[in-house]
Amino acid sequence: MKNKDYYIYNYRKITDKLKKSGFDCDQLKRSMNELSCSVDGTCFLKEVAYKPTGLALGCPLPKILSSQIKMVAENIENRLIDTFELCNNAIAYIPETSYHITVLNRSHFDDDSKIVFLEEALKNKAEEIIKKMSIGGIEIHISGILLTQSGRLLVSGYPLDDKLQQIRCVLSSSIHELSVNIPILAHIKIGHLVLPLSLKNRIKSLIRILEYGNMIDCNIIFKDLYTPAGRIKF
Repeated sequence: MKNKDYYIYNYRKITDKLKKSGFDCDQLKRSMNELSCSVDGTCFLKEVAYKPTGLALGCPLPKILSSQIKMVAENIENRLIDTFELCNNAIAYIPETSYHITVLNRSHFDDDSKIVFLEEALKNKAEEIIKKMSIGGIEIHISGILLTQSGRLLVSGYPLDDKLQQIRCVLSSSIHELSVNIPILAHIKIGHLVLPLSLKNRIKSLIRILEYGNMIDCNIIFKDLYTPAGRIKF
């Protein structure tokens, strides 16, 4: 079982890598130029950059949690705008109803030029396998926000048992199409930074602003999976 220390270590590695090597400027440019668009003055990611293609927990999350995450994200953006005296948006958001933890991908926008969504036949196959596993539910502790080299804002998640790991292992080995870009963590992506590249060296200031994420701290028990072809109950 991957215990909490495993997740703490890997989330810390993400932050340490950002501090040591800085932002991936190509990824920042891609978020600004290709992956985002403005809707009534608010910047959102395009669906290709956030919509689950395989299996996910949430999508949506419980309303009380998704509202809290949205509020924290908006507070972070307001602080970014004030701190760096920005005229435009600082974050390209994921819609609140689409917050999720990726279990497995069918395709991924970082790796595939063509996005493919889970087909009904593969969904049915996954459902048969999951029923035999007697999962019951997956409990995850949600706490804190971190920033990646590619400028992505993530809410950290810590599984409280090994059921998520089991599902990933069994399904990815049983269904080849679900072995694409297999996640190793349990985070919720909430948006991408769309800051001017002139701020790429202000990493310490950016990380301090993420302290707003400390407001997020709760446990969730997931009773089903989202897929593009329909939900799967545990």
